[in-house]
Amino acid sequence: MQEHFTAECETANTILKEWPRVMTFLQETEGPSGERLNQESNIPGLEFDLAWFDRRIISVGNLIVSLKNSKEKNNSPIPIKYINRLRDSVTDLYSNINPLIEQCQKIDEGKIIELNPGNWIITIARGPTHINIASLLQNLVNPLEEALASFYAVGSIVRSSRYSAFSAAIAEFSQKATEVRKSTASIRKLNNDAQKIHNKLKELKIIATSEGDAISEILKKSQNTGGDISSMHSDATGTLTAIDDISQAATTLEASVEAYEKTFLDFQNQLSDRNQSFQDWTEKVDELVSKLEYHESQIDNNIKNADKMLIGATNAALASTFYDTMVEFETKVKKARSAFHWSIIFLSISAIPLGLYLALSTLNFDTSKEAVKWFDFRPGELNPMTTFALALFMVPTTWLARFAAARHHQLFQLKEHYQYKYTLAMAVEGFKKQSPSHADEIAAQ
Repeated sequence: MQEHFTAECETANTILKEWPRVMTFLQETEGPSGERLNQESNIPGLEFDLAWFDRRIISVGNLIVSLKNSKEKNNSPIPIKYINRLRDSVTDLYSNINPLIEQCQKIDEGKIIELNPGNWIITIARGPTHINIASLLQNLVNPLEEALASFYAVGSIVRSSRYSAFSAAIAEFSQKATEVRKSTASIRKLNNDAQKIHNKLKELKIIATSEGDAISEILKKSQNTGGDISSMHSDATGTLTAIDDISQAATTLEASVEAYEKTFLDFQNQLSDRNQSFQDWTEKVDELVSKLEYHESQIDNNIKNADKMLIGATNAALASTFYDTMVEFETKVKKARSAFHWSIIFLSISAIPLGLYLALSTLNFDTSKEAVKWFDFRPGELNPMTTFALALFMVPTTWLARFAAARHHQLFQLKEHYQYKYTLAMAVEGFKKQSPSHADEIAAQ
């Protein structure tokens, strides 16, 4: 099953490799006057800050990578729709992160002439070109949520390796990584400030040395008044005092940097301890997963036993249904039999005129009698038209009798069929108990 997610895992690995560089760039980018993007508040147009995107993307990427060693639960097949949805969502996520990576690279290669911390718009000299970082991050929200939703749709079917515990650990690690990036950026800025002060001290030292040489030269070449010499000495003394003040400030700044480095080392040690705790927790999760697999095997056995019980219950339910259907057809057979009897009666009644006509036409009767004056016949002669007309009178009743007979025959056969099914369903359980070795063949029949 792993071949389903090979491409998705490779794309997720690419995202995990590229995203830290984007985060570092967004946190350390400065404008011409040292201004930076406002990372303490939400991104313009969103309800999330930059740290939310960092946690979200790292979590989603690692969750998708966790599918690499996944396996199916109870051999349950994964719908192709879910696989395609996961593939499309991961591809869409990378296609929306890629423009952000390209714009960050473009900013890094160009010269920033304006950086607006409020709306996250950076203007570079080439063009000039305005790059809206907030808009690029807004485009990531929906692909992120779709990738997360499509993962859990697949994750509910497969056994992914510790993705729920791993997600929480990733969230905490992302938060700590964000703090480390901020701390590193602050240390880098302090080092830059210290370097600037150190360079300024060198310049002041050079200036002081130059002024000292000028004073010595003036003392040697000219016989200035004591007041002028005192004035120049005062200026030199003031310059030396300023140098001492700057040197003390540099010493204080250096002590602050050392304290900050110590704090950072302590934090690094805490992070190592947390990593060890996470490793211990992972081992406990593995143990819990093995126990869960054992319980799942027990549940599978219970399901098989329940299936066996359901087979018996199903046979009893089928027998009850067949019996109800048989009773219903029995009622219908009785009604059809009654209809057939009435059709025979109607057929007999409709045949009386034709029979009487045939009898009177073939026998010698006295036609002067009042009872036979209503019939137009001649003794010993048959009128074809009269015979045909009287025969047509029998057509409806003949059709009714044939229909009633056919209906009775069909309903009787159906009743016999369901009676046979009812008898067979009642006997299945007994046959299976008498011959356990042939239970499957009996159930199939």
